[in-house]
Amino acid sequence: EKAVGAHLKNIASRADLRESGRALFKAILPEGTIGTTNLIVVPDGVLHRLPFETILDDQGDMLLVKHTIWYAPSGSVLNLLSSRSSAPA
Repeated sequence: EKAVGAHLKNIASRADLRESGRALFKAILPEGTIGTTNLIVVPDGVLHRLPFETILDDQGDMLLVKHTIWYAPSGSVLNLLSSRSSAPA
């Protein structure tokens, strides 16, 4: 919670995000956990307020540079939506 709060404060004040963004990356997405360019985030608690696009990876790039980030409100909703077949246009 403290790390998210510090990062959000840096965003609001337009401060440098390198330190807080990398700290969040290490805490939330440890090395080796990202194996794709598409990330689906199902946030909980304070993570609902965190724009994951602003987290910096281990190379110092914001996640939005290399990844498409999708948000889902819950695992149940994500499962329901992924199991539905799309209707013809």
